[in-house]
Amino acid sequence: MFVDINIASLKRSALVDTGASNLFISKKVTKKLGLLIKKSNNKIKTVNSE
Repeated sequence: MFVDINIASLKRSALVDTGASNLFISKKVTKKLGLLIKKSNNKIKTVNSE
């Protein structure tokens, strides 16, 4: 399910995934919002069902 959101006056559409254990945002959107990106040594496993 997608919902309309507004963060710092920037309107976007967000996917609501109640089973998600992690949240992600694109680098492009972080720049528009003026957010700081911090590198991490943590590893994330992903799955693609397509």
